[in-house]
Amino acid sequence: MSAVRVYGLASCDRCRRARQWLAARGSEVEFVDLARTGLEPATLDRWLDALPWEALLNRRSTSWRALPLGRREGLARISRRSAKRGRGDGGQDKARESSGAQAYSTVRRAPEPSATQDCPPDPRPQPRIGEKCGLDEARALMLEEPRLVKRPVLETQDTVQVGFDPDAWERVL
Repeated sequence: MSAVRVYGLASCDRCRRARQWLAARGSEVEFVDLARTGLEPATLDRWLDALPWEALLNRRSTSWRALPLGRREGLARISRRSAKRGRGDGGQDKARESSGAQAYSTVRRAPEPSATQDCPPDPRPQPRIGEKCGLDEARALMLEEPRLVKRPVLETQDTVQVGFDPDAWERVL
């Protein structure tokens, strides 16, 4: 195993830019094409230990939009609720603890709609602080469809970073 791996899709523009940037620096990295090889459960578990699942699940991709509404809606609602309740920083406290926090810390979430007469509050029980809301569902989705993982993912022996940020990658490499 190479000391540095980059996971992504060969057809992804950001992954191509990251690979070109690494080649220009002369860095030796192993590229893993998730579309071709799939995603190993142990690999995803390492990433989920380093980052919150919200950082890894790409809810802007065409693969996400192609999912049935029922599968998307539950995770999208859980993500917005956990960002608003119980974790005032939107889940970034875990990202700050990891050394791969630089790329994740720029993720922005859409504000949750306010409750009005047209849009009453969600009557379902709300999660308690510290619950693993959506983790199992998100993990199962990413294992089933690796294209849902935000990319590229840079993994070194002690760091996991999501998204291509040359400055953050320079500090790691």
